[in-house]
Amino acid sequence: MVDLINPIFIAILLATGGIAGFLAGLLGIGGGIVIVPILMWVYPASGFPEETVVHLSLGTSLAVIIFTTLSATLGHNRNGNVNWNQVLPLALSGVISALLGSFLAAKVEGNVLKILFGVLEIIIGFRLFYSKPILSSGKTLKSSLGAFFLVGGLSGLFSSFFGVGGGIIAVPLMLILLSLPAHLAIGNSCSMIVFISLFGTLGYIFSGWDRPDLPEFCLGYVNYLACGLISFSSIIFAQLGVKVSQKTATDKLKRYFSVILILVGIKLII
Repeated sequence: MVDLINPIFIAILLATGGIAGFLAGLLGIGGGIVIVPILMWVYPASGFPEETVVHLSLGTSLAVIIFTTLSATLGHNRNGNVNWNQVLPLALSGVISALLGSFLAAKVEGNVLKILFGVLEIIIGFRLFYSKPILSSGKTLKSSLGAFFLVGGLSGLFSSFFGVGGGIIAVPLMLILLSLPAHLAIGNSCSMIVFISLFGTLGYIFSGWDRPDLPEFCLGYVNYLACGLISFSSIIFAQLGVKVSQKTATDKLKRYFSVILILVGIKLII
């Protein structure tokens, strides 16, 4: 018997949304690094079939990220941290690869996904932690259109494959490959992730649509009850994250982000 309508679980999901939303606004990530691990614990405790837990966690996480990053995007756009001319090629290639990633993830065993995700976060975290700033804040190098398509494509693929929004890939790549200032990279990342997570979610819904053992409140691999609870608080706290981001130095943002990646990666592997 599935028991997701439980005061304790509801409180946990609301708190999860608050943390995820804050991270989305602060660091330009979708918040999936928080949402996915917690759902992997809440779902089994609620009585979800074990074999559906990982994919439901990934799909639900992506659905939440649509609303979380949309809220963060509005805040960053007001502060001038979004360049829509750069977001367009990022999002275009991102949505195509997001559909591919969601279908691939549906074919992979859950524990393999967790280990791959952990290794990925550790590698990117160390790379970003030790990378030196290429340019001073406020200036960018001219990057080719192909470079933006590459960053968007990689972000979309990893986003939907791991259910995390893509910011863990997009922000480091924008900082290292595109040489964008941290605040612009974060704003662009949020904007791009809105589109990536939308199409990735559709992929998860389609992939799990005919699965007979899914619990109630599910559309394919998306549990809309959990999605609604987490999204509610994440939208609110995303705005707070944006405000804190504006008052935080660029180098500190990069260090905070890299440490979070490394710690979560180690936790998932263990």
